[in-house]
Amino acid sequence: MVNPNDQRSMDALGKAILHSRRELQDFRSARLMALRQFVGSHYHSQSKAGDKVPINLIEMLVSIYTRQLAATCPQVNVFARNEQNKAPAFRLELAMNHILKHEMPFERNLRIVTKDAMFGLGLMKVGVTSLGLHEAYGYMHDSGMPFADPVSLDDWVHDMTVPRFELCGFMGDRYRIPLDQAKDWADKNKDSIEEVTNRTYNEHGDIRAEAMSQGLDAEKDTVVPMTEVWDIWLPREKLVVTIPASSISQAGYAGSAKVLKVVEWDGREAGPYHILNLNEVPSNTMPVPPASLMMDLHDLANHVFRKLGRQAERQKSMAVYRKGSEEDAETFKDASDGEAYGMDDPSSVQPVDWGGPNPTNLAFFIQIRELFSYLGGNLDTLGGLSPQAETLGQDEMLAANASQRVSDMQDQTVSFTRDVVCHIGSLVWEDPVYDLEVQHKVTENYSIPVKFSPDIRKGKVSDYEIDIEPFSMQHNTPARRLKAMGQVMQQYIMPMIPVMMAKGEAPNMKRILGYVSKYANLPELNEFIEFVGQDTFVDQMSGRGGGGGVPAGDRTVTRVNRPGATQSGKDDVMKRLLLGSNVQDSEAAAIGRPNS
Repeated sequence: MVNPNDQRSMDALGKAILHSRRELQDFRSARLMALRQFVGSHYHSQSKAGDKVPINLIEMLVSIYTRQLAATCPQVNVFARNEQNKAPAFRLELAMNHILKHEMPFERNLRIVTKDAMFGLGLMKVGVTSLGLHEAYGYMHDSGMPFADPVSLDDWVHDMTVPRFELCGFMGDRYRIPLDQAKDWADKNKDSIEEVTNRTYNEHGDIRAEAMSQGLDAEKDTVVPMTEVWDIWLPREKLVVTIPASSISQAGYAGSAKVLKVVEWDGREAGPYHILNLNEVPSNTMPVPPASLMMDLHDLANHVFRKLGRQAERQKSMAVYRKGSEEDAETFKDASDGEAYGMDDPSSVQPVDWGGPNPTNLAFFIQIRELFSYLGGNLDTLGGLSPQAETLGQDEMLAANASQRVSDMQDQTVSFTRDVVCHIGSLVWEDPVYDLEVQHKVTENYSIPVKFSPDIRKGKVSDYEIDIEPFSMQHNTPARRLKAMGQVMQQYIMPMIPVMMAKGEAPNMKRILGYVSKYANLPELNEFIEFVGQDTFVDQMSGRGGGGGVPAGDRTVTRVNRPGATQSGKDDVMKRLLLGSNVQDSEAAAIGRPNS
């Protein structure tokens, strides 16, 4: 057990932290290398990818995956397991949706953590902003209010001697705060707090990721003097110990781990840190992230494409002539398009094309790009880059199957988000002073105020047998809303029309067309139909609206099959052409057709 009051115990903890930080160095370096490929060669002059990155497949992969995993700020549903707890569950649901969207940058932070998980570990720290330090955490933090902030792998440590996170003896994060505020906030050893100006290198000499935009200068000029501290959570002791970062970097050598503050942890059993691990490695705490899996193909694609570019730059078109035919060659060179000239020996001058992109290399590059999309889970379909089938139904089936490649990552992200929002919910519920009034929208034009005051919140959230479930992590665009409306009408409302008509009920056609006009961005649609007092489906079906019911008549449906093309089909034809294989005229014509 670690005793914060025993210096020998703290020195042992300092040595263990230093050892784990050293073990994490290779993972930090691999993350930095992948991030440099992600930003490409034109991001910053001092810390960019060494070679040009004309085909940034890593950026495409990360952008598509992030969109699939955390496109927008989640909303939450709070379910009560018994009837008497439905009212407090409803109040908590309204409060959580308001807080996540309006009182903390949760959407941005969730996307940062999700992107971090593409390159290593996704880490989020949840807690309550300490009094006196809210300005240090940023203007979105208020004293006494919950926060959920991303933690960079550069500022992270956990016990690297164990195979699973639940066995860790410690874990923690490093952060910056103003020097004066740190000394006022610390309970003891204030003289051990030192100004820190180096934000370029970690304690073992590896470059921090933020140096990509800040440059490689070791000393950074700041508006006010700053220092760095470590928050170390000790699961067995149920303590959070704060230590100066300078003492940890010296622990085991000339210094010792000084304690600034000790706080008893009475929150969730798993502690203040939430870890998003997208691809676990058995018996290891560090995952194999998606970017590292695809890095070799990314490098190979850019290496081949750069070579094709060099070949294209060396390509020449010239004329060669037989010695002694200088006059014919001069005539050939000066001739304009469409003109005719007499030459003594036209065969003595011949146009020659030299060099150019190698067809085999170009076909190989196309194959690499296809492999990248394939191993990434059909990225062309996931990202909507191009249709992969010749019909809409087939393409929707491909999209559904492609999503199975990322379904495990989606499950991990939803589980991670659930843990985070549950943690935030418990902090909000158990806050003795937090008072909130939320407007509950009953109808389109009518809302009622709902109080979420301390006198309503009794005990702990766990006492109420309620579950908090996040949802809506994908953008619900107007097009998606319109599609969902059509599915609801077709699958649920239309089959019930006879029953509804028998009871004198029906969908409101005026409202339906209003929403279709809104979501389809067709305001003129409201002018297509004029309602003369009746606006329900019953009135129009029964003929009470004066229209005499549904008009009778014959209907002819004509299906026209128009040829299209897919990107994968075009690539296949192009490779065969480059390699000299026989290609039918109809197949070659597909290259010039737009994607269907």
